[in-house]
Amino acid sequence: MTRRPDEERLRLSDAVARADAMIERGDRVAVSPRDAASVILLRSAGVSSGGLEAFLLVRRPSLAFAPGMAVFPGGSVDPRDFDGAPQVSGPTPAEWAARLGVDEPLALALLCAAVRETFEETGVLLASSADGFVDTQEPTWRETRSALEAHEVAFSDVLAEHSLALRTDLLSPWARWTTPRFDKRRYRVWFFAAHLPDGQRAAAVSTESVTASWTPVSRAVDDADAGLVDMLPPQYYTLAELAADGAPAPGLAPSRVLPDVEPRVGRDDEGAFLALPDRILRFGSGGVRGNSRGPQ
Repeated sequence: MTRRPDEERLRLSDAVARADAMIERGDRVAVSPRDAASVILLRSAGVSSGGLEAFLLVRRPSLAFAPGMAVFPGGSVDPRDFDGAPQVSGPTPAEWAARLGVDEPLALALLCAAVRETFEETGVLLASSADGFVDTQEPTWRETRSALEAHEVAFSDVLAEHSLALRTDLLSPWARWTTPRFDKRRYRVWFFAAHLPDGQRAAAVSTESVTASWTPVSRAVDDADAGLVDMLPPQYYTLAELAADGAPAPGLAPSRVLPDVEPRVGRDDEGAFLALPDRILRFGSGGVRGNSRGPQ
Protein backbone atom coordinates (compact mmCIF):
# COMPACT_ATOMS: atom_id res chain seq x y z
CA MET A 1 0.00 0.00 0.00
CA THR A 2 1.36 3.43 -0.93
CA ARG A 3 1.29 6.13 1.68
CA ARG A 4 1.47 9.85 1.01
CA PRO A 5 3.96 11.67 3.27
CA ASP A 6 1.19 13.87 4.71
CA GLU A 7 -1.04 10.96 5.76
CA GLU A 8 -1.34 9.63 9.33
CA ARG A 9 1.59 11.58 10.70
CA LEU A 10 3.11 10.18 13.87
CA ARG A 11 2.13 12.70 16.49
CA LEU A 12 4.56 13.67 19.25
CA SER A 13 3.84 14.93 22.74
CA ASP A 14 4.33 18.51 23.90
CA ALA A 15 7.22 17.30 26.08
CA VAL A 16 9.02 15.96 23.02
CA ALA A 17 8.42 19.18 21.10
CA ARG A 18 9.78 21.25 24.01
CA ALA A 19 12.87 19.05 24.37
CA ASP A 20 13.61 19.30 20.66
CA ALA A 21 13.13 23.08 20.72
CA MET A 22 15.64 23.34 23.58
CA ILE A 23 18.21 21.46 21.51
CA GLU A 24 17.45 23.67 18.52
CA ARG A 25 18.08 26.80 20.64
CA GLY A 26 21.25 25.39 22.18
CA ASP A 27 19.74 25.23 25.68
CA ARG A 28 20.24 21.47 25.79
CA VAL A 29 22.85 19.20 24.22
CA ALA A 30 21.65 16.10 22.39
CA VAL A 31 23.02 12.82 23.70
CA SER A 32 25.63 11.21 21.45
CA PRO A 33 24.20 8.00 19.97
CA ARG A 34 25.78 4.63 20.75
CA ASP A 35 26.56 2.29 17.87
CA ALA A 36 24.38 -0.80 17.72
CA ALA A 37 23.66 -3.61 15.28
CA SER A 38 20.49 -5.50 14.44
CA VAL A 39 19.83 -8.46 12.16
CA ILE A 40 16.63 -8.92 10.17
CA LEU A 41 16.56 -12.71 10.30
CA LEU A 42 14.55 -14.09 7.39
CA ARG A 43 13.39 -17.40 6.01
CA SER A 44 11.26 -18.46 3.05
CA ALA A 45 8.00 -20.25 3.70
CA GLY A 46 5.33 -21.69 1.47
CA VAL A 47 2.73 -19.48 -0.13
CA SER A 48 0.09 -20.91 2.21
CA SER A 49 2.22 -19.76 5.16
CA GLY A 50 2.57 -16.21 3.89
CA GLY A 51 5.85 -16.42 1.96
CA LEU A 52 8.79 -14.51 3.45
CA GLU A 53 8.96 -14.61 7.25
CA ALA A 54 10.96 -12.58 9.78
CA PHE A 55 11.90 -13.59 13.31
CA LEU A 56 10.40 -11.01 15.66
CA LEU A 57 10.90 -10.60 19.40
CA VAL A 58 8.47 -8.69 21.62
CA ARG A 59 10.46 -6.87 24.29
CA ARG A 60 9.51 -6.95 27.97
CA PRO A 61 7.31 -4.01 29.04
CA SER A 62 9.70 -3.31 31.93
CA LEU A 63 12.70 -2.49 29.70
CA ALA A 64 13.90 1.10 29.49
CA PHE A 65 14.29 1.16 25.70
CA ALA A 66 11.46 0.17 23.33
CA PRO A 67 9.33 -1.55 26.01
CA GLY A 68 6.72 -3.89 24.59
CA MET A 69 7.87 -3.31 21.02
CA ALA A 70 8.26 -5.97 18.32
CA VAL A 71 11.90 -5.86 17.23
CA PHE A 72 14.61 -7.74 15.38
CA PRO A 73 17.51 -9.32 17.31
CA GLY A 74 20.15 -6.74 18.12
CA GLY A 75 21.85 -4.55 20.65
CA SER A 76 24.69 -2.18 21.43
CA VAL A 77 28.23 -2.73 20.26
CA ASP A 78 30.16 -4.05 23.25
CA PRO A 79 33.75 -2.84 23.83
CA ARG A 80 34.75 -6.52 23.57
CA ASP A 81 33.44 -6.54 19.99
CA PHE A 82 36.58 -4.58 19.11
CA ASP A 83 38.83 -7.25 20.68
CA GLY A 84 40.83 -9.71 18.62
CA ALA A 85 40.79 -10.32 14.90
CA PRO A 86 38.21 -13.03 14.18
CA GLN A 87 38.37 -14.91 10.93
CA VAL A 88 35.76 -14.04 8.32
CA SER A 89 34.25 -16.06 5.52
CA GLY A 90 33.03 -13.67 2.85
CA PRO A 91 33.57 -9.95 2.30
CA THR A 92 36.45 -8.61 4.38
CA PRO A 93 36.15 -5.95 7.10
CA ALA A 94 37.81 -3.52 4.67
CA GLU A 95 35.11 -4.20 2.08
CA TRP A 96 32.40 -3.78 4.72
CA ALA A 97 34.00 -0.56 5.91
CA ALA A 98 33.86 0.87 2.40
CA ARG A 99 30.21 -0.18 1.97
CA LEU A 100 29.11 1.18 5.35
CA GLY A 101 31.23 4.33 5.22
CA VAL A 102 33.05 3.66 8.50
CA ASP A 103 36.60 2.73 9.49
CA GLU A 104 37.67 -0.91 9.47
CA PRO A 105 37.73 -1.48 13.27
CA LEU A 106 34.15 -0.21 13.60
CA ALA A 107 33.01 -2.29 10.61
CA LEU A 108 34.40 -5.46 12.21
CA ALA A 109 32.91 -4.55 15.60
CA LEU A 110 29.49 -4.02 13.99
CA LEU A 111 29.70 -7.42 12.29
CA CYS A 112 30.69 -9.04 15.59
CA ALA A 113 27.86 -7.29 17.41
CA ALA A 114 25.32 -8.29 14.76
CA VAL A 115 26.29 -11.97 14.85
CA ARG A 116 26.77 -12.04 18.64
CA GLU A 117 23.42 -10.39 19.42
CA THR A 118 21.61 -12.70 17.00
CA PHE A 119 23.16 -15.68 18.77
CA GLU A 120 22.35 -14.32 22.23
CA GLU A 121 18.72 -13.55 21.42
CA THR A 122 17.75 -16.37 19.03
CA GLY A 123 20.37 -19.12 19.32
CA VAL A 124 21.22 -18.71 15.62
CA LEU A 125 25.00 -18.47 15.10
CA LEU A 126 26.04 -16.92 11.78
CA ALA A 127 29.53 -18.42 12.03
CA SER A 128 30.91 -21.75 10.88
CA SER A 129 34.01 -23.91 10.71
CA ALA A 130 35.38 -26.01 7.88
CA ASP A 131 32.92 -28.70 9.03
CA GLY A 132 29.91 -26.38 8.81
CA PHE A 133 27.60 -24.86 11.39
CA VAL A 134 27.55 -25.98 15.02
CA ASP A 135 24.51 -27.23 16.90
CA THR A 136 23.86 -24.35 19.28
CA GLN A 137 21.14 -26.35 21.05
CA GLU A 138 23.80 -28.41 22.83
CA PRO A 139 24.22 -27.63 26.57
CA THR A 140 27.76 -26.27 26.18
CA TRP A 141 26.56 -23.72 23.61
CA ARG A 142 23.68 -22.68 25.84
CA GLU A 143 26.25 -21.99 28.56
CA THR A 144 28.37 -20.01 26.10
CA ARG A 145 25.37 -17.95 25.06
CA SER A 146 24.60 -17.14 28.69
CA ALA A 147 28.23 -16.10 29.30
CA LEU A 148 28.12 -13.79 26.30
CA GLU A 149 24.84 -12.29 27.42
CA ALA A 150 26.38 -11.63 30.85
CA HIS A 151 29.42 -9.95 29.21
CA GLU A 152 31.73 -12.53 30.81
CA VAL A 153 33.57 -13.49 27.61
CA ALA A 154 34.55 -11.83 24.34
CA PHE A 155 32.82 -13.06 21.21
CA SER A 156 36.15 -13.17 19.35
CA ASP A 157 37.48 -15.60 21.99
CA VAL A 158 34.46 -17.86 21.52
CA LEU A 159 34.99 -17.90 17.77
CA ALA A 160 38.70 -18.63 18.13
CA GLU A 161 38.14 -21.41 20.68
CA HIS A 162 35.83 -23.25 18.27
CA SER A 163 37.73 -22.36 15.06
CA LEU A 164 34.73 -20.47 13.72
CA ALA A 165 34.67 -17.71 11.12
CA LEU A 166 32.13 -14.92 10.91
CA ARG A 167 29.91 -15.65 7.91
CA THR A 168 29.95 -12.17 6.43
CA ASP A 169 28.74 -13.69 3.17
CA LEU A 170 25.36 -14.33 4.79
CA LEU A 171 24.77 -10.69 5.70
CA SER A 172 23.59 -7.86 3.53
CA PRO A 173 23.56 -4.20 4.59
CA TRP A 174 20.05 -2.84 4.97
CA ALA A 175 19.92 0.60 6.62
CA ARG A 176 21.20 2.86 9.37
CA TRP A 177 18.71 4.49 11.72
CA THR A 178 19.65 6.99 14.42
CA THR A 179 17.40 7.65 17.39
CA PRO A 180 15.90 11.20 17.26
CA ARG A 181 17.96 13.87 18.99
CA PHE A 182 15.29 14.55 21.63
CA ASP A 183 15.67 11.09 23.20
CA LYS A 184 17.85 10.63 26.27
CA ARG A 185 18.77 7.11 25.11
CA ARG A 186 20.10 7.33 21.60
CA TYR A 187 21.44 4.64 19.27
CA ARG A 188 22.91 4.57 15.80
CA VAL A 189 21.61 1.19 14.66
CA TRP A 190 23.10 -0.59 11.67
CA PHE A 191 20.60 -3.07 10.24
CA PHE A 192 21.70 -6.18 8.35
CA ALA A 193 19.51 -8.75 6.61
CA ALA A 194 20.33 -12.46 6.78
CA HIS A 195 18.60 -15.64 5.67
CA LEU A 196 18.44 -18.45 8.23
CA PRO A 197 21.20 -20.94 7.33
CA ASP A 198 20.27 -24.57 6.79
CA GLY A 199 20.54 -26.52 10.03
CA GLN A 200 20.17 -23.49 12.31
CA ARG A 201 17.10 -22.99 14.50
CA ALA A 202 15.76 -19.77 15.95
CA ALA A 203 14.16 -19.95 19.38
CA ALA A 204 12.83 -17.69 22.12
CA VAL A 205 15.97 -17.68 24.26
CA SER A 206 16.38 -13.98 25.06
CA THR A 207 15.82 -12.79 28.62
CA GLU A 208 14.72 -9.41 27.20
CA SER A 209 11.72 -10.73 25.27
CA VAL A 210 8.35 -12.14 26.28
CA THR A 211 7.66 -13.85 22.96
CA ALA A 212 9.60 -14.62 19.81
CA SER A 213 8.34 -16.23 16.62
CA TRP A 214 8.55 -16.43 12.86
CA THR A 215 5.95 -14.11 11.33
CA PRO A 216 5.10 -13.51 7.68
CA VAL A 217 6.32 -9.98 6.93
CA SER A 218 3.03 -9.01 5.28
CA ARG A 219 1.06 -10.19 8.33
CA ALA A 220 3.39 -8.31 10.69
CA VAL A 221 2.67 -5.10 8.77
CA ASP A 222 -1.08 -5.80 8.80
CA ASP A 223 -0.97 -6.48 12.56
CA ALA A 224 0.82 -3.18 13.16
CA ASP A 225 -1.68 -1.33 10.97
CA ALA A 226 -4.51 -2.91 12.97
CA GLY A 227 -2.93 -1.96 16.30
CA LEU A 228 -2.38 -5.59 17.32
CA VAL A 229 1.37 -5.13 17.80
CA ASP A 230 3.53 -2.12 18.61
CA MET A 231 6.52 -1.24 16.43
CA LEU A 232 8.96 1.61 16.10
CA PRO A 233 9.59 3.10 12.64
CA PRO A 234 12.74 1.10 11.70
CA GLN A 235 11.03 -2.25 12.20
CA TYR A 236 7.71 -1.21 10.68
CA TYR A 237 9.11 0.34 7.52
CA THR A 238 11.65 -2.45 7.07
CA LEU A 239 8.90 -5.06 7.17
CA ALA A 240 6.74 -2.96 4.85
CA GLU A 241 9.57 -2.70 2.33
CA LEU A 242 10.26 -6.44 2.56
CA ALA A 243 6.56 -7.15 2.01
CA ALA A 244 6.58 -4.92 -1.06
CA ASP A 245 9.94 -5.77 -2.64
CA GLY A 246 11.08 -9.07 -1.14
CA ALA A 247 14.36 -9.95 0.55
CA PRO A 248 17.76 -8.70 -0.59
CA ALA A 249 20.42 -11.09 -1.82
CA PRO A 250 23.31 -11.73 0.58
CA GLY A 251 26.49 -9.76 -0.01
CA LEU A 252 27.69 -6.23 -0.52
CA ALA A 253 26.46 -5.57 -4.05
CA PRO A 254 24.89 -2.09 -4.02
CA SER A 255 21.55 -3.37 -5.29
CA ARG A 256 19.75 -0.74 -3.21
CA VAL A 257 20.65 2.62 -1.76
CA LEU A 258 21.59 2.19 1.89
CA PRO A 259 19.17 4.48 3.78
CA ASP A 260 20.63 6.70 6.50
CA VAL A 261 17.66 7.83 8.56
CA GLU A 262 17.43 10.12 11.57
CA PRO A 263 13.83 11.08 12.32
CA ARG A 264 13.27 14.77 13.04
CA VAL A 265 10.51 16.81 14.62
CA GLY A 266 8.17 18.44 12.13
CA ARG A 267 5.41 20.88 12.94
CA ASP A 268 2.08 21.69 11.34
CA ASP A 269 -1.22 23.24 12.42
CA GLU A 270 -2.00 20.23 14.61
CA GLY A 271 1.33 20.27 16.47
CA ALA A 272 4.54 18.23 16.37
CA PHE A 273 5.01 15.03 14.40
CA LEU A 274 7.85 12.63 13.62
CA ALA A 275 9.23 13.57 10.21
CA LEU A 276 10.69 10.79 8.06
CA PRO A 277 12.15 10.85 4.53
CA ASP A 278 9.71 10.38 1.67
CA ARG A 279 11.67 7.34 0.45
CA ILE A 280 10.82 5.62 3.76
CA LEU A 281 7.21 6.80 3.97
CA ARG A 282 6.31 5.32 0.61
CA PHE A 283 6.22 1.91 2.31
CA GLY A 284 3.48 0.94 4.72
CA SER A 285 0.35 2.75 5.82
CA GLY A 286 1.31 4.18 9.18
CA GLY A 287 1.07 1.29 11.67
CA VAL A 288 3.78 2.69 13.94
CA ARG A 289 3.16 3.10 17.66
CA GLY A 290 5.03 4.17 20.76
CA ASN A 291 6.34 7.46 19.38
CA SER A 292 4.28 10.02 21.29
CA ARG A 293 5.91 9.53 24.68
CA GLY A 294 8.10 12.13 26.30
CA PRO A 295 11.89 12.14 26.13
CA GLN A 296 13.45 8.95 27.51
